[in-house]
Amino acid sequence: MVSFASVWEYISNDWSATLKFVLIAGIAFLIPFIGEIFVMGLMIKSISNVLMKKEIPDPMENISETLLDGLKYLIFAGIISIPLIIITWLTFGALIVSMITSFSASAQMMSTAMFLIMQWIPALVILTLIYLLILPPLTVNYAEKKKFSAFFDIAKAFRVIFNNFGDWLRMLLITFVYSVGITIVGLLVSFTFIGVLLIPPISLLVSAKILGEWFADNAK
Repeated sequence: MVSFASVWEYISNDWSATLKFVLIAGIAFLIPFIGEIFVMGLMIKSISNVLMKKEIPDPMENISETLLDGLKYLIFAGIISIPLIIITWLTFGALIVSMITSFSASAQMMSTAMFLIMQWIPALVILTLIYLLILPPLTVNYAEKKKFSAFFDIAKAFRVIFNNFGDWLRMLLITFVYSVGITIVGLLVSFTFIGVLLIPPISLLVSAKILGEWFADNAK
């Protein structure tokens, strides 16, 4: 079961492994594109290790596999984000039209643009909430099965969440508390380059542990 104690134990059990992971991932964050792919791959690898009840992974082990997992994740994120991108473009497009027509065109055109905005903004909000809901379990599902199709098992994602909704909310609360704590620490050390470098990888490890452990307990 996910708990504050289990997350802390995961991070602190082997400080040398934690430090190695955090330093290498932190450096990778600074490398455009390839670094991002590598870090996403490390996220998948970390979740896989949690699912298999293993310790923090060695970031330098099977680098090619890590890069491939990261690339698959970015492709998946791009595909599943297409509807959100389209609605965002339509919403802001209508907003721009309404701004232009407010100065130069008829009231009818402006009212039409405002009507479209009022229609698309709720859709944008709802779709964003759905993405925030299903992306974590879909990511963990891929980390478990290592099949690209696992990214799109949306029915399973909803089933796992709503069959264990109370535990899901508890998991979100733990994630929120850790995020606040990490953010506070980040603000305290943000004046140093090392602080900025270390906070994102630590957040990645914490998220991987929480998501992986919750999924392992509830996706039976």
